[in-house]
Amino acid sequence: MDIHSLAIFTSLSNLIQVIALFMQYRIDKTHKGIGWWALASALFSVGFLFNFLRDIPTLRNISIAANNILFISAMYMFYWGIVLFFNKKRRHGWLLFFSSAIVLIAIIFTYFSDNLFLRRINLSIGVLVISFTIARFIYNNKKVSFHTSSNFLVIIFSMFSCLFAFRFLHALFDS
Repeated sequence: MDIHSLAIFTSLSNLIQVIALFMQYRIDKTHKGIGWWALASALFSVGFLFNFLRDIPTLRNISIAANNILFISAMYMFYWGIVLFFNKKRRHGWLLFFSSAIVLIAIIFTYFSDNLFLRRINLSIGVLVISFTIARFIYNNKKVSFHTSSNFLVIIFSMFSCLFAFRFLHALFDS
């Protein structure tokens, strides 16, 4: 399977997830945050589509920037949705600043100083930090009624952190 097929498959998978989360959001009004998860999944899905479009020369820079912006925005929205789901008050200014900085750096290294290495490092750090923040937040705020689901999500977001840590290290040592 090539990268384009994988991008389309992942995008379609995320679209199915968006539908499921949106339906859950419409049905379950007692838990906040699920709508943010649906929106985050939608942004991931569109981000993967932009990843597919980056080989078209006229869309290259737009696709690269959009992909990075959508992925970081999606991660931030996952975090915010999880905070709301657990009904916690949480200061998130630092994460919003961090996410904005990652997006700004992605735009700089796409439009002003085209540098694949630094874009890969930047996105990897961004997704790694936000994923780890999500995993830590869920771990520290587990509820008895969601214990199994919480543990599963801690594992998933920790694995996502590890994947992007590996991607970061691979970029460092592969260059």
